[in-house]
Amino acid sequence: MRGTADFDDLAAYRGFIDEIVSRRNARNAKRIDHARATLQALPDRRRSTTC
Repeated sequence: MRGTADFDDLAAYRGFIDEIVSRRNARNAKRIDHARATLQALPDRRRSTTC
């Protein structure tokens, strides 16, 4: 994606990752908003997952 794996420091790497994630989230924003609108509230208590 970037052409090289070398970054000046951790902040530069994190900035690169933030940019990539932001672009993908923006591209999928309509689908994410639609999914959020259809979500139901979580139950008050956790259920057992054993069968």
